[in-house]
Amino acid sequence: MQKEFPFASLDFPGVSVLRPQQIGGEKSPIDVSEEHVYRLIDSGDLQAIDISRRNGIASEDSLGRSKRTHLRIPRESWHAWLLSRLTAPFDPLHKQLTTDQLRQHTQDCLRELQKRGVRI
Repeated sequence: MQKEFPFASLDFPGVSVLRPQQIGGEKSPIDVSEEHVYRLIDSGDLQAIDISRRNGIASEDSLGRSKRTHLRIPRESWHAWLLSRLTAPFDPLHKQLTTDQLRQHTQDCLRELQKRGVRI
């Protein structure tokens, strides 16, 4: 069972694979170019499926490059890439804490450690 994706505004519900044009370009949910998406795929940062391969050989253009229009990105790969770019840990089981709540939690932890005789 797939976990619920925490960012509904960046999701594509009901779709199992995405085209690079859906992630990049004018309607990009993260405001990146289509070319940037291709660079992420080429670098291996974003996993995609090359559906143009036939018998282990990719369809190529006149310069011998794989035709990029035949790439599909599994939705799970899109989710994994987004989550790997978060600037802070995300725990879907807990709501996001405010600064005051974090401060209080830290103070509570310090008091508990002091009770147990731990020197800090």
